[in-house]
Amino acid sequence: MAVPPTVLHIEHDLPAAVLVLQALAGAPHIRHVGTVRTGAEGIKVCRQKEPVIALLSLSLPDGDAFAVVDELSRLPV
Repeated sequence: MAVPPTVLHIEHDLPAAVLVLQALAGAPHIRHVGTVRTGAEGIKVCRQKEPVIALLSLSLPDGDAFAVVDELSRLPV
């Protein structure tokens, strides 16, 4: 059996985070490794857990989501 891809969710809005968590809970072929509230936390957790997918909000309390994507793209694959 194949290992399911891992997903980290970066979202500061609680209702949106709950909706995504509910959707991921109903997807047995995906393993949710966490939800964090800021881009800085997301980068830190991505370094630690190395998720295959990072879902992130475009508006983050600590800055531009595109800067987070740029930083994540520099992590080793």
